[in-house]
Amino acid sequence: MRNFIEINHNLRLNSLNRGRLTAVARKFLALLRMIVKKSDKLCDFVEK
Repeated sequence: MRNFIEINHNLRLNSLNRGRLTAVARKFLALLRMIVKKSDKLCDFVEK
């Protein structure tokens, strides 16, 4: 029974870590999009 509880706890930890990872990934993607938008504006500015 103790093993089952430990496994359950580990699974919960893993899902927490995964949630944290996806949050970080989303922030990173948002940052990338911002950078791309800014570089697009820069390119437009340079071309003019």
